[in-house]
Amino acid sequence: YEAVCPVFPASVATAGELSFAIGCYNAETTPGTYTINITQDINLTASTPGINNATSGVALVVEGNGHTIDGQGSAPVRAFDIRANTVVTIQNITITGFNASGGTGDESGGAIAIAGGSLTVRGSTLSGNQGGLGGAISNAQGTLTVIDSTLSGNRAVGSIVSFGAGIYAVGGPGQPATTFVINSTLSGNQSAGRGGALYNGPDSVLTVINSTLSDNTAPAGGGGVVNTTDSTLTLHNTIVANNTSNDCLRADGTVNAENSLIEDGLTCVNGANSNNLTGDPSLGPLQNNGGSTLTYALLASSNAIDAGNNALAVDQNSNPLQTDQRGAGYPRILDGTVDIGAFEAPCSDTSWMVSNETELNAAIGCFNAATTPDTYTIEVTQDIDLTASTTTINNATAGIDLVIEGAGFAVDGQGTAGVRPFDIAVNTTVTINELTIMGGNVTGSENGGGIENRGNLTLTDSTLANNVSGGDGSAISNFGVLTVTGSTFNGNVAGFTGGTLRNHFSGQLTVSNSTFFGNSGGDHPSDLFDVGTSTLDSVTMASFYGFSDNTTTFRNSILLSCNAFGGAIQDDGHNLVQTPGPCISAFTGPGTILNQDPMLGPLADNGGPTQTRALLAGSPAIDAGDTTLTTDQRGVARPQGAADDIGAFEVSAPLRFTIEAPTIQTSQVACPAPGTSLVEPFDSLSGAGATQITGGALGDYQASGPYLTVFGQDEFGGADFPNNPVKKYLELEAAGGDTIWATLDFTASGGPGPVGYFGFWWSAGDGNNVFEVTKADGSVDTFTTQSIINSPTLQGSPNCPDAGTAACHFGNPTTAFLGQNASEVYAFVNIYAESEASKIVSVRFLAAGGGFESDNHTICTELIDSGNQSGADIGGIVIKKVTIPGNSTSFDFTDSIQAPNAFTLSNGQQQTFVSVPPGTYTVTEEPNTGAFQLRLLSCVDGDSAGTSSTGDVGTRTATINVDRNETVTCTFTNSNQ
Repeated sequence: YEAVCPVFPASVATAGELSFAIGCYNAETTPGTYTINITQDINLTASTPGINNATSGVALVVEGNGHTIDGQGSAPVRAFDIRANTVVTIQNITITGFNASGGTGDESGGAIAIAGGSLTVRGSTLSGNQGGLGGAISNAQGTLTVIDSTLSGNRAVGSIVSFGAGIYAVGGPGQPATTFVINSTLSGNQSAGRGGALYNGPDSVLTVINSTLSDNTAPAGGGGVVNTTDSTLTLHNTIVANNTSNDCLRADGTVNAENSLIEDGLTCVNGANSNNLTGDPSLGPLQNNGGSTLTYALLASSNAIDAGNNALAVDQNSNPLQTDQRGAGYPRILDGTVDIGAFEAPCSDTSWMVSNETELNAAIGCFNAATTPDTYTIEVTQDIDLTASTTTINNATAGIDLVIEGAGFAVDGQGTAGVRPFDIAVNTTVTINELTIMGGNVTGSENGGGIENRGNLTLTDSTLANNVSGGDGSAISNFGVLTVTGSTFNGNVAGFTGGTLRNHFSGQLTVSNSTFFGNSGGDHPSDLFDVGTSTLDSVTMASFYGFSDNTTTFRNSILLSCNAFGGAIQDDGHNLVQTPGPCISAFTGPGTILNQDPMLGPLADNGGPTQTRALLAGSPAIDAGDTTLTTDQRGVARPQGAADDIGAFEVSAPLRFTIEAPTIQTSQVACPAPGTSLVEPFDSLSGAGATQITGGALGDYQASGPYLTVFGQDEFGGADFPNNPVKKYLELEAAGGDTIWATLDFTASGGPGPVGYFGFWWSAGDGNNVFEVTKADGSVDTFTTQSIINSPTLQGSPNCPDAGTAACHFGNPTTAFLGQNASEVYAFVNIYAESEASKIVSVRFLAAGGGFESDNHTICTELIDSGNQSGADIGGIVIKKVTIPGNSTSFDFTDSIQAPNAFTLSNGQQQTFVSVPPGTYTVTEEPNTGAFQLRLLSCVDGDSAGTSSTGDVGTRTATINVDRNETVTCTFTNSNQ
């Protein structure tokens, strides 16, 4: 019976299978990498066949999978022989108990012998082995790389010579031995002669990088390392300490050392010698400090911490080392500078400021390495462009969590294929605040272009924009626990089935006060593709797709379209679904609105840290919601009106504007808080063609430009103005069809910040003037010349005889000012904020094809109760006329609102009075000369506060009680029957 070679990769579980697989590999002639997978621990009683395949392009990987190969102390038994021109990698294995001493043949390489071949040992442990030349490994005229490995407790004891208990290297004429020891630990190795850890024999080149050689013994010298004739030893970022009889012996050749620590001195160094240290490195014991191999930790007092050179921390191919010896989750560089030795000490701080990709990865590495329960913080100080995915955030230790403070900056993957800005591992707790995550691009079937979350992630006040995934979840792919608050998802593109945010079967998702808009891609384009469990509260979302096992709960949310294939949707009420489609049967909760346009504005900066879609005037979502959330996405308090608004945006309380009595040219209000005063807020004045004003005290300025002139010091222009401009004044003069503007910004440097009140004398307003006020929530209220004309205060003035149809001129001066048209508006205007959200950030004066003048500009920083101010016109009255059977019969009315004026209404008409001060008013219908008589007179108050309004048919008079912020509607119904 002839055994048949296995198909590679070959799995082996016994000594016989291992030897047979090696023999089969030796016979292979087709270029490629062949793998032998060890599936359980193996005991050997005889050496395996030599690994011998010099065919170009053919290589062998022995994958240990964490198992052990044990020689059981038998001699002479060696684990592996690597023959000439044969390329082998041995990884993730423990090799122990082998002994090449005591025989009549070759005593080199107790566990592994290289004879002209090439071997890489990775992530492995070689311990308790013995040989004459190289207790663990001998390298004769070959190439050896040991990386992320530990060689411990090996012995060099030979019948003739005993060199190099860890590694022995020797070259020959024209064929040196080349050895790299990288990110590795050599400990407790004992040589009966020289070279307790390493022996670099003749014609050899040995490079040791970021490794630790400690507690090794060689009575004849070089307990740590020996260098000999025609050989070169280079130590980079390496610790050689606690060895006997000495740490480093140069018998001959060249020894270079840079950024290394040799405890007992640098006498062996005769070549490059820079930034080296001596003395005790303060090492912990050899133990499991994480990873698959044993290491020496650097104690907090170690002078090796941050003493390395980042440029020297490279592998055998000069690629930067990404981890220390322990592997994934243990970055090679923490705190910005690499440590000396195989172990990277955890960061000393709990907070790190980052401004570039390297610093961000280093900070993540610091968090990953943390072992003390605490909240760790990464503060982003500027936009960061990525060239590769960041280090996976991975620390599952109980009580350890990470907060990334974005401060409004961005982490940008720049659209580079394969770059994902953030990856969060299982059981890792992370919070991301005020960060824009953009430009991620994962290809193929990869999910999560911006973030992949398998841990516990909270995302607050952040933006995910322009991320791309070949699979699902262009912005976020969630397998864990995800909480999203106050955030915006825009311009993300998914592949496969779709989903800007993909919540997988295991995912638990909560989204509140967030906006999804302009996302696309996939077979089922959707802002949320839900297969898990989700709860959405006060979310504005374009599209949703529920699939199979999803359980999705909506409350107080706007959804433009809905689709589902199985799963469950729960309506907790007060949702607005424009196109419910197949989801219509699920949306039956209280207050839910179906098949109506929510009337959304564009995605824009409406205040707050993220962009939102405002509810436009008349939106059915206004005052139609119900949520326990106390603010909207921008931070504006809920509710602003009679009830919460549906969706992520709460329409803020409008500003109140009032007109003072005609004889008043200065503000009559009093600031409510001690220490505030009436000031002139001209620290920041800008406009088309204007000179920007900065610095100086409030009110101290002189500026001019082609369209803008600002004068100083008093209330009005003098008689000889403009020849003697000594009065405080702002003038905008537009020409032809020009539109010009000037802005006062209260939040500019030196300004008071958002204010609760702004008042000014509207000195010469014509029909083309507009006055805009930007509020703290980012929305804009607009007042026009017509707003002033329509004020009941002006309409009752003798200076405005044509009230409602023409502008008014009154006040001081009482005649046309500087030749201005006497019909232009002159009035003192008060603007009151009604909430913190509506505080005034800036005001903008616009003139188009004419002029605009203002002065006596006054502010109060705190909110003012406008109902208690002199002349505060903040109520409203609506008078409606109805006739039955409904012809157009007209009726005359008299009133006390704009007395002595009267007005006439026909059927279906109404008269509206705005900005009415709180108080009691009457409206009386005059007797009709025809058959029509008043049959019904009813008044409906705008709220339940204060005294009710009444209607008396007998006297034909409505008695109207107007409370602050209330509009009363009275209907007069007449009939000829």
